[in-house]
Amino acid sequence: MLHALRVAENKFVIDWEDWKGWRFSGRFLIAPGNAGRILPRRLLGILWEERQRERLAAFAMRQGKPPRSPLPPRELFRGSA
Repeated sequence: MLHALRVAENKFVIDWEDWKGWRFSGRFLIAPGNAGRILPRRLLGILWEERQRERLAAFAMRQGKPPRSPLPPRELFRGSA
């Protein structure tokens, strides 16, 4: 049954070092506990954003300016959390 779930429905647990508790279910990567799930496209977007922040900080350092982040934070609650 375990093999059938893995092949047919892409449901399996990831048991590598720092990935304990993470698992796949269909197209989603599921975080441990109730942290949530993420699609590959969203994960790529997060990684792209991190890369841009690193590149902008490196550029600022080469220009002799203090590094700053021109990108706004992802979640702005503005008092309505």
